[in-house]
Amino acid sequence: MSKQPHVLHRYARGYWLYGSRLRASQWKSADEILADQRRKLRALLQVAACVPYYRALGVGPDSELKDIPILHKETVRAHLDQFRNPHHPRSGVFEDHTSGSTGKPLRFLLTADQKAYEMAYSIRFWRWAGYRTGDRIAAFRSYIPAARHDPLWKLDRHTQTLFFSVYDMTPANLRRYVEQFNRYRPQFVRGYPSSIFIFAQFAAAEGLAVHTPRAVLTSSETLSSEMRAVIERTLQCPVFDWWGTNERVVTACQCEQRGAYHVNAEGGILELVPVADTERGGACMKHRDDVLMEESASHRPAVTSTVYRMIGTGLINHAMPLIRYDLGDLALPAAKPCPCGRGLPVIGGILGRSDDLIVTGEGKFIPPVRFYTLFETHGQIRQFQVVQTAPNAVTVRLVPTRELTDVELTGLRQKLHRFLGETVAVEFAIVDEIKPEPSGKVRTVIAHAPR
Repeated sequence: MSKQPHVLHRYARGYWLYGSRLRASQWKSADEILADQRRKLRALLQVAACVPYYRALGVGPDSELKDIPILHKETVRAHLDQFRNPHHPRSGVFEDHTSGSTGKPLRFLLTADQKAYEMAYSIRFWRWAGYRTGDRIAAFRSYIPAARHDPLWKLDRHTQTLFFSVYDMTPANLRRYVEQFNRYRPQFVRGYPSSIFIFAQFAAAEGLAVHTPRAVLTSSETLSSEMRAVIERTLQCPVFDWWGTNERVVTACQCEQRGAYHVNAEGGILELVPVADTERGGACMKHRDDVLMEESASHRPAVTSTVYRMIGTGLINHAMPLIRYDLGDLALPAAKPCPCGRGLPVIGGILGRSDDLIVTGEGKFIPPVRFYTLFETHGQIRQFQVVQTAPNAVTVRLVPTRELTDVELTGLRQKLHRFLGETVAVEFAIVDEIKPEPSGKVRTVIAHAPR
């Protein structure tokens, strides 16, 4: 097993890959991109025929993708060795793992080629937002003060990035964050949407003037419409969102239109499969014409109401192929192509993790977006978190901007009952803050009840 490559080495390889291939391939037609995917898929399936797990399924170069069973994280976690390609060279292979935010980290293998592609996708995404090498960045992620006396922010001069700790976002510290942010005058902001949202909402509530960057780039969490609106209104710049997973099977991101999520199809295939089909263990492949979008004036794509699981097949990683892998997130398909003219396939919207899909005792599916839609109309609530404690019980943690009245809480409970169902008990907990998990992310909806 090789050591993880240095970030500058990954950037150099990724930049070469972007310049030599991905900058041009995004403008290929949808048919050309699909043909490229099919060629890479046949090569992947030929490799998979030598991998114990897939060999046992009879997978080979002539297999149809739709006929291969959907692969779940638990299977990979329990049988990691069955997914290793015994013929792949050990050099240029790295072991990585998920953050384990659900308490169950997952180990997997990545290749140098996969990491280079991932960096190239990121460069393309940042270019869409207008970033150029050397621009100043403020980052709300990746920095953890080692001790109490360590600074709350840290400047990395190599990347021109000022990192703010997302573990210390108290009102007193946030005021200092705003001061330091204004002093640094970043041209771009990147990080967890929940953390940037907390920063922006605090500044707005306190009436603090904030330096205006050129753009905000969010990733690693679900970006709700409320978060986008508050961030864009406070920082007075557009927000571009990125979606991906630690396994790097497939990724998607927003272009300058900021509506659809373009799938980085050069390195992965994304299928949208109805939730009910994956619950039954079935398979349903959506054609690319079903995952196109329509841009509206508010940057919200016109989509259907059916919820889909995101199923990915990585085309680059031959050391540990993951084929028809349940990525753990939910999405909505869209209706028409993005007006930007790129041939990359698109999806209409991302709802969040399927781990955070609440299923009530009556079998109702409640995606996280329903809670975002509800709470964005309540200006007196600064932050919320919904925790399912039993099939028919939830605790709603609220960080209010002021003391909430009994009438307001009663009205909120009634609205929650409308889509949770009257049999679901709703308990409120008023808290000063909602702490992030060890990864630094803030989970808004947590479904703990067994399925």
